Amino acid sequence: MNKKIQSLIKKIPHKETLFILIGIAIISYLLFINTATEDTNIVTPITTVNDTNIVDSEEISTIPPSSVRYVEGTGDWIFIEYMNLECTSCAGQHERINTLQDEFTNRIRFGIKHFPINTQKTSKDRAVAAECAGSQGQFIPFIEKAFALEDKKKDPTEDMKKIAEEIGLDMDAFTSCTANETTLDIVANDAIEALGTRAQGVPHAVLIDETGSIIATFEGALNTTQLRNQLNRFWDERN
Repeated sequence: MNKKIQSLIKKIPHKETLFILIGIAIISYLLFINTATEDTNIVTPITTVNDTNIVDSEEISTIPPSSVRYVEGTGDWIFIEYMNLECTSCAGQHERINTLQDEFTNRIRFGIKHFPINTQKTSKDRAVAAECAGSQGQFIPFIEKAFALEDKKKDPTEDMKKIAEEIGLDMDAFTSCTANETTLDIVANDAIEALGTRAQGVPHAVLIDETGSIIATFEGALNTTQLRNQLNRFWDERN
């Protein structure tokens, strides 16, 4: 400690010194909390992957840009949202991502893949239903209604059919698609890919460049400021 400060503290009565130290501690704590809120990735606890009964996957460093579906916006990079329709915090994350798309025009596009996990028993069926809506060009309207459902834990069969009817899907084609193993394979491959990016749970997202190389991964629910700042930071570092 600086000698002048030591000398000053010695001259201050004991009680006043104690109050000063307490004040410094409080200010330091508040500064720490503020910094953490701005800079850390995980804002709310993520729904973690159950390590049992899960397909093992090798770590990957690239994702073919052409494999990303439901891409919106313009730009060379792609932000891939690994979506889980049973996850409440994923619903909020999806809304925040949507608000940022216009800000990254000509820089970053935004795409979606699925990440159902076995700790959320209905997430696979919800993902399959959404993919079937996507096959009829109605993926976004479908997921928006699916995220708005109050009970995301119950058997989704009737809710998924109701949404499909509301958005005008061909119901015979929808029913056939949900029973098709090919649709399930698409969802399963997305999940295996997410695990390959070392996803620990949901929400989860990755940012890839124009070659498909993974630039960054995002774990947990991020607020809008955090998403904006991190995307801008990665862009500025590479451009």
